[in-house]
Amino acid sequence: MTICSPHYKPNQTVNDMNTYQEIVPDLLTLVPEIRVEYAEMNAEFSSSFSERDVDELQQLEETYELTNNTDSIDTTIVFENLLVPYVVDIASTGKNSKKLSQIMDWLEALSINPVFEVSNLVAGSFCEPLIGSHEDKLSLLYPFMGKKTKELCKMQFSRFIVSEETKKMFGS
Repeated sequence: MTICSPHYKPNQTVNDMNTYQEIVPDLLTLVPEIRVEYAEMNAEFSSSFSERDVDELQQLEETYELTNNTDSIDTTIVFENLLVPYVVDIASTGKNSKKLSQIMDWLEALSINPVFEVSNLVAGSFCEPLIGSHEDKLSLLYPFMGKKTKELCKMQFSRFIVSEETKKMFGS
């Protein structure tokens, strides 16, 4: 499996290559095409908070020992609003299978990550919106999906009305 991550080191296993905080920087390195949209989304997000909101959020983060989420948009939003549409678009055009393969390999590495928040991100913020809004494109993406990514997507079937064709493709 090809790993495209600035944080990946040759002696590092796939299972410990990503921490949750590294995911968005890794994604932006892997898919620089979404950097402008990310910056615009981040600017809009940041400007939506008043100074009081930021202070209250920082106080909550300190109280509950959360990571600082007031500086940038949440990783789940980046996946749902930038990554999924991008992947669907390149799969639909069929023009950049190498890029699609790299992205899907990276998602597979996240899927098998032993940190629950990392693998759950793929299930909830990639597979779920993919199945819920783009089921018609799954046949284009399926050949590029790794085993664990397929499993995580299949787990989402109970949450949606999924066609028999899709169930059959995933072995349900």
